[in-house]
Amino acid sequence: MIGTTRLVSFENADPEAWSGRTARTAAWLRRDGEHSFIAFSANCTHLGCPVRWEEQARLFMCPCHGGAYYPDGTVAAGPPPKPLTRYPVRRKNGKIEILTSPLPITTIGD
Repeated sequence: MIGTTRLVSFENADPEAWSGRTARTAAWLRRDGEHSFIAFSANCTHLGCPVRWEEQARLFMCPCHGGAYYPDGTVAAGPPPKPLTRYPVRRKNGKIEILTSPLPITTIGD
């Protein structure tokens, strides 16, 4: 349904042999139009904690440090230094493909 946001999980396309459970990852996927989608990282840009989508509030929320993001991924409140990482999405052969990438690491303090 258009406007629906849901968590999708998948296997990392290039996992290390030792990654185990961390080879499983996730992204937030929203159907933006009849044939268009938008995807965001499932991790807060503050310290990488998992964010959840709160449908009633129409916000992505980080339960660890109080970060909040608007539906477009921009920061609404809290300590996140930048918007949620946005991933390119395409439809190919009737399937949705998300081009993920390693999460950027932010150094805090000295």
